[in-house]
Amino acid sequence: MPKQKNRLALFRASAVCALLLTVANHAAATTTTHSFSGNFTNDDELAWFDFNLQQNGSIAARTTSFGNGGFAPVLSLFSLLANQDLLHVAQGSSNTCATSGAGQASSGLCWDAFFSTGLSAGNYRLVISQDGNTPNGPALLDGFNQTGNPHYTGINYLGDASRSFINYDGMQRSNAYAGNFQLTSAVPEPESVVLLLAGLATIAGLSRSRRTK
Repeated sequence: MPKQKNRLALFRASAVCALLLTVANHAAATTTTHSFSGNFTNDDELAWFDFNLQQNGSIAARTTSFGNGGFAPVLSLFSLLANQDLLHVAQGSSNTCATSGAGQASSGLCWDAFFSTGLSAGNYRLVISQDGNTPNGPALLDGFNQTGNPHYTGINYLGDASRSFINYDGMQRSNAYAGNFQLTSAVPEPESVVLLLAGLATIAGLSRSRRTK
């Protein structure tokens, strides 16, 4: 008789473990989309967007402005934890039309920046800058390499210190930037929480039963 009771207890414990594993894997992915747009005044400007992930998830970021005549963009992603580490850099000028999709007919280039990557729960900063103005080092505090050079594209591509937003081919671009980023994270569904509570209650009942016997 004791052996049968032990087997029954083992069976129940196994069933509870299976239930809890099901709960752990049963989560709804929620996705939110955040759009951004604006205009720079000088070549060395930056725009940034802070966000928080309360659960592990991912980000998919993309600009859309180069295809509409804007400057060639760079997207940089930083953690806002203590070290403010640089996590990812996507330069639109490194893209080909085969990898990035539709381009701009007038330039024949597909230089909108895009990337996607997984993220742990935490706080982050997405920075947009112009091509050629990239992070100086592995942390946000290292700054960007063209800070203090408001007309670097005019100087580099035309030899003209009064011009800004010049592409490598000498063509004038607009000062506009635009795009969006999607955040996806796993959030337990309500029924998952109910199952989890039921599983925990079952374990507690088994523990009490074993103590009384």
